[in-house]
Amino acid sequence: SWDFGADGVVTDTRPQPCTTAESREVTYLGAVFGLIDASPKVYDAPKVYTRGFAEDGFFAGYAGFCFADRVVGIWQSGSGMALKRKPPIAPGKQVECNASAFEQYSGNCLIQAPCTSCQYWPIYPCFSASRPMVGCVQTYSNDVRVTFS
Repeated sequence: SWDFGADGVVTDTRPQPCTTAESREVTYLGAVFGLIDASPKVYDAPKVYTRGFAEDGFFAGYAGFCFADRVVGIWQSGSGMALKRKPPIAPGKQVECNASAFEQYSGNCLIQAPCTSCQYWPIYPCFSASRPMVGCVQTYSNDVRVTFS
Protein backbone atom coordinates (compact mmCIF):
# COMPACT_ATOMS: atom_id res chain seq x y z
CA SER A 1 0.00 0.00 0.00
CA TRP A 2 1.00 3.63 -0.42
CA ASP A 3 2.93 5.44 2.32
CA PHE A 4 1.14 8.77 2.62
CA GLY A 5 3.67 10.37 4.94
CA ALA A 6 3.96 11.38 8.57
CA ASP A 7 2.21 8.17 9.67
CA GLY A 8 -0.97 9.58 8.19
CA VAL A 9 -1.03 12.63 10.47
CA VAL A 10 -1.93 15.79 8.52
CA THR A 11 -2.63 19.02 10.41
CA ASP A 12 -2.91 22.77 9.93
CA THR A 13 0.71 23.11 11.04
CA ARG A 14 1.91 20.21 8.82
CA PRO A 15 -0.54 20.18 5.90
CA GLN A 16 1.74 18.51 3.38
CA PRO A 17 4.02 15.74 4.71
CA CYS A 18 6.11 15.55 1.56
CA THR A 19 9.72 14.95 2.61
CA THR A 20 11.73 11.81 2.02
CA ALA A 21 11.93 11.44 5.80
CA GLU A 22 8.12 11.32 5.99
CA SER A 23 7.32 9.02 3.06
CA ARG A 24 9.22 6.57 0.90
CA GLU A 25 6.89 7.56 -1.94
CA VAL A 26 8.56 10.99 -2.22
CA THR A 27 11.78 9.22 -3.26
CA TYR A 28 9.81 7.06 -5.72
CA LEU A 29 8.05 10.09 -7.21
CA GLY A 30 11.34 11.97 -7.47
CA ALA A 31 12.70 9.07 -9.53
CA VAL A 32 9.61 9.14 -11.76
CA PHE A 33 10.09 12.85 -12.41
CA GLY A 34 13.79 12.20 -13.08
CA LEU A 35 12.78 9.67 -15.74
CA ILE A 36 10.36 12.17 -17.26
CA ASP A 37 13.05 14.87 -17.34
CA ALA A 38 15.58 12.47 -18.88
CA SER A 39 13.22 11.60 -21.76
CA PRO A 40 11.90 14.86 -23.24
CA LYS A 41 11.22 13.20 -26.60
CA VAL A 42 8.93 10.70 -24.89
CA TYR A 43 7.33 12.73 -22.06
CA ASP A 44 6.01 16.30 -21.94
CA ALA A 45 7.32 17.38 -18.52
CA PRO A 46 5.24 20.59 -18.28
CA LYS A 47 2.02 18.59 -18.78
CA VAL A 48 2.13 15.92 -16.07
CA TYR A 49 -1.18 14.92 -14.50
CA THR A 50 -1.90 12.36 -11.79
CA ARG A 51 -5.00 10.17 -11.71
CA GLY A 52 -6.43 7.35 -9.71
CA PHE A 53 -9.45 5.57 -8.30
CA ALA A 54 -10.05 4.77 -4.61
CA GLU A 55 -6.72 4.47 -2.76
CA ASP A 56 -4.87 5.32 -5.96
CA GLY A 57 -7.07 8.42 -6.21
CA PHE A 58 -5.97 9.48 -2.73
CA PHE A 59 -2.39 8.90 -3.88
CA ALA A 60 -2.98 10.97 -7.03
CA GLY A 61 -3.86 13.89 -4.76
CA TYR A 62 -0.92 13.26 -2.46
CA ALA A 63 1.52 13.04 -5.38
CA GLY A 64 0.05 16.05 -7.13
CA PHE A 65 0.21 18.36 -4.13
CA CYS A 66 3.59 17.09 -2.93
CA PHE A 67 4.94 17.89 -6.38
CA ALA A 68 2.73 20.87 -7.21
CA ASP A 69 5.64 22.50 -9.02
CA ARG A 70 5.70 19.53 -11.43
CA VAL A 71 2.05 18.44 -11.69
CA VAL A 72 -0.50 20.44 -13.69
CA GLY A 73 -3.61 18.65 -12.50
CA ILE A 74 -5.13 15.81 -10.52
CA TRP A 75 -8.03 13.51 -11.42
CA GLN A 76 -9.49 11.59 -8.49
CA SER A 77 -12.34 9.12 -8.54
CA GLY A 78 -13.84 7.48 -5.49
CA SER A 79 -11.56 9.54 -3.25
CA GLY A 80 -10.68 13.08 -2.24
CA MET A 81 -9.76 14.37 1.21
CA ALA A 82 -10.95 12.94 4.50
CA LEU A 83 -11.80 15.35 7.33
CA LYS A 84 -11.70 14.55 11.04
CA ARG A 85 -15.12 13.55 12.46
CA LYS A 86 -16.84 14.05 9.09
CA PRO A 87 -18.51 11.22 7.20
CA PRO A 88 -17.67 9.14 5.39
CA ILE A 89 -14.87 7.50 7.36
CA ALA A 90 -12.10 6.25 5.06
CA PRO A 91 -11.74 2.44 4.80
CA GLY A 92 -8.43 2.42 6.70
CA LYS A 93 -9.84 4.79 9.34
CA GLN A 94 -7.44 7.45 8.04
CA VAL A 95 -7.75 10.80 9.83
CA GLU A 96 -9.45 9.05 12.75
CA CYS A 97 -6.37 6.86 13.44
CA ASN A 98 -2.78 7.23 12.32
CA ALA A 99 -1.39 4.56 9.99
CA SER A 100 0.59 2.67 12.64
CA ALA A 101 -2.41 2.48 14.99
CA PHE A 102 -4.58 1.09 12.19
CA GLU A 103 -1.89 -1.44 11.32
CA GLN A 104 -1.76 -2.57 14.96
CA TYR A 105 -5.46 -2.47 15.90
CA SER A 106 -7.30 -2.45 12.55
CA GLY A 107 -10.80 -0.96 12.98
CA ASN A 108 -10.42 -1.10 16.76
CA CYS A 109 -7.95 1.78 16.51
CA LEU A 110 -10.96 4.08 16.89
CA ILE A 111 -11.20 2.88 20.50
CA GLN A 112 -7.67 1.66 21.24
CA ALA A 113 -5.62 4.53 19.77
CA PRO A 114 -7.62 7.31 18.10
CA CYS A 115 -5.52 10.06 16.55
CA THR A 116 -5.98 13.22 18.59
CA SER A 117 -3.86 15.43 16.30
CA CYS A 118 -5.09 14.25 12.88
CA GLN A 119 -7.19 16.79 10.95
CA TYR A 120 -7.04 15.77 7.28
CA TRP A 121 -5.93 12.88 5.09
CA PRO A 122 -3.97 12.22 2.89
CA ILE A 123 -2.85 15.82 2.33
CA TYR A 124 -4.23 19.33 2.65
CA PRO A 125 -4.38 20.96 -0.80
CA CYS A 126 -2.54 24.22 -0.16
CA PHE A 127 -2.95 26.99 -2.74
CA SER A 128 0.03 28.09 -4.83
CA ALA A 129 -0.25 31.42 -6.65
CA SER A 130 2.70 30.48 -8.86
CA ARG A 131 1.01 27.36 -10.22
CA PRO A 132 -2.66 26.78 -9.44
CA MET A 133 -3.68 23.12 -9.48
CA VAL A 134 -6.38 21.76 -11.78
CA GLY A 135 -8.48 19.32 -9.80
CA CYS A 136 -11.17 16.97 -11.06
CA VAL A 137 -13.08 14.75 -8.64
CA GLN A 138 -15.53 12.17 -9.89
CA THR A 139 -17.86 9.82 -8.08
CA TYR A 140 -21.11 8.04 -8.69
CA SER A 141 -24.31 8.75 -6.79
CA ASN A 142 -24.40 5.59 -4.68
CA ASP A 143 -20.73 5.58 -3.59
CA VAL A 144 -21.12 5.58 0.19
CA ARG A 145 -17.41 6.35 0.67
CA VAL A 146 -17.41 9.77 -0.99
CA THR A 147 -20.93 11.07 -1.58
CA PHE A 148 -20.83 13.10 1.62
CA SER A 149 -17.85 15.13 0.40
